[in-house]
Amino acid sequence: MIDTHSPLKMIDLSRARSTVINWPVQVESIVDGYRGFRGISHGVQKDAIQNAWDARKDKKHANGWSITFELIKGKSGRRYFAITDQGTTGLTGRVLKPEELETDLPPEERWGRFENVAFTKGPSEEALGSRGRGKFIFVGASAHQAEIDKKLFKNLILYDTLREDGIYRFGYRTIVITDSPIDSYDGDEGKKMLRILTEGSIEPLNHVGSRVIIVDPIDELIDDMESGKFVEYICETWWEIIQKYNASIYVKTPTKSWKGKIPKEFVLPTEDSKEYKVWIQKDRPLPGAPKYRVKCLHIVRRNKGPIPEELRGVAVQRGGMKVCPIYIRYAPQDVTESVYGYIAFDKDLDNALRADENPEHYSFDFRRSLPKAVKQYVEDELTKFAREKLGLGVDPKKVQHQRQTNAEQRAMFAVNKIASKFGMLGKGEVVPPPPPPPPQPPRLLRLEMPLFKFPRDSHRVNYGETVSNILLTAYNDTEKKVQVGLKMYLFFEDVQLVKYIENEEIRLYSHSASKTFGPFKQHFTEEDFPGKGKYTIRAKMISLDKETKGDELHVLSRHFWLEQDPPEKGLFEKCEALDYPEEMIKIMGEAVRGESEGYLFQYNNIHPAKRAVDDEEDSLTEYLVKIMGLQLPWIDLRREKPVLFSKEDLESPENIAQKVSKIMGQILYEYYSM
Repeated sequence: MIDTHSPLKMIDLSRARSTVINWPVQVESIVDGYRGFRGISHGVQKDAIQNAWDARKDKKHANGWSITFELIKGKSGRRYFAITDQGTTGLTGRVLKPEELETDLPPEERWGRFENVAFTKGPSEEALGSRGRGKFIFVGASAHQAEIDKKLFKNLILYDTLREDGIYRFGYRTIVITDSPIDSYDGDEGKKMLRILTEGSIEPLNHVGSRVIIVDPIDELIDDMESGKFVEYICETWWEIIQKYNASIYVKTPTKSWKGKIPKEFVLPTEDSKEYKVWIQKDRPLPGAPKYRVKCLHIVRRNKGPIPEELRGVAVQRGGMKVCPIYIRYAPQDVTESVYGYIAFDKDLDNALRADENPEHYSFDFRRSLPKAVKQYVEDELTKFAREKLGLGVDPKKVQHQRQTNAEQRAMFAVNKIASKFGMLGKGEVVPPPPPPPPQPPRLLRLEMPLFKFPRDSHRVNYGETVSNILLTAYNDTEKKVQVGLKMYLFFEDVQLVKYIENEEIRLYSHSASKTFGPFKQHFTEEDFPGKGKYTIRAKMISLDKETKGDELHVLSRHFWLEQDPPEKGLFEKCEALDYPEEMIKIMGEAVRGESEGYLFQYNNIHPAKRAVDDEEDSLTEYLVKIMGLQLPWIDLRREKPVLFSKEDLESPENIAQKVSKIMGQILYEYYSM
């Protein structure tokens, strides 16, 4: 309803200033969203193919459709990354005036949508993309920088299109501190500008379709193209359209070329055999939302060993694109590593899920009813598969323990993040961080150990699980060759348990690196590793040269925790369940001072409200967030200088009660926006 009595009537809006946006930060924020899932390169191929697939002319068969990713070395040595589609509509529509952008754009205004921000595809369009911001992954993949008239321009993409009506158009986008300038040129003028800006290295598009050119692509994109990883990302994400439509997807560098094909693992068997166990459900109503239907759920377990990590789990497919996997739960590690497959939906469910897909297209909001029903269905079918086909019994106590542990971790992470955003630190007062220490001189003889791979998003490992990607490389950045010995062991407290590398003698030449040792894996069982707590993998580089023999040149350690959560640095250090006595049975939970500067959150394990959500990890997580979040106002009120309450808030109990309600609303808003 439009307010016809708005106070804005009394304001002279012609005097108002536009809001300034820090565009480099805006772009970095969007790119970080992709980086947090599978990286920038993976995001580039996903959004590019998604855009081209949405724009295909033959929706039914995709005849004539193709897309090509090409790394081009220009005449001056500059590199370009070109994404070219064919069998598409091209970027139809006009170059729109600002006043034409005040309403959402019709489907045919593709040029206007591409150039401007947040114009979504309409509900009637059969489209994978829906947020209108994916183009900025292309901008973020450019490392180009230039100074013009003392103004710094960062990132540059070029784009051109040839339409069925014969119109050729060229445009560009770049970034300055408070703007993202765009411009476009038609016909011969556009062709001339393309040749000028690519130094004659790229010719205008000569077929109906569109093209995006990333100028000075980032190293990650170049490396993934040249190594062949980029085409692997494509095959993993788009195997369904390759299988169903024989979609033509090409990747080219100056020295190599590939065509996207189905990963061999996704030629899925349909019957049990010595090598595979199979579970197939077709054309089933979705439990919890029976008006929608699951077209196919196909689950496979390979009996002869693990499959590649990126293919594990049941891939949730939407419109032919893999969005995210759902993994089998509470199963031994060898089963988890060898179960895979996919789920696909009928047209109505496919379209309905789009509204709950995250902006980067790598997950769904599984707290919403429809995605939640899909996830529950897949997990239930995986449980049946494990029981009926794999002969795995489920220990209810173990399942409940794992479910509760996961929910506690997730809830504590969320509340600590919210508390940090509110300005609440573990120490009780908000103090500015100390200045960073001066940079250490570079270590010329050193070891490097990349991040290990853990079963979850923390440095915790449980019995039956594995820490992997244990690697070690030695570097010599001195001017002379050295002889060194390498050792790498696993310790619990100060007891040495496992030897990975022992007395490995190597020669390191000047400004060189050793071979990479590993990857090693460490599997944990209660029989072999009864000690619970902090474990350390420690590596040493020891001099074997005559003058310094025996000197420790570098010691490097990495820590993780077995059957325990790592120490938390947030407001809450730990979350634990207790069976409250009868006289306290109505209490849901409370914060108590922890061992360091933070708090321990204890909650009533037998409260009826908690028992009501015991069987569902997401619901239990939400419950814990709510009751843990209720402690934030109490903690803040105990401070000498509260950060959540103003002086006016503290003037009366009524004001405090009202503010507590508002704070709780903020907490839930932040949580459900994560």
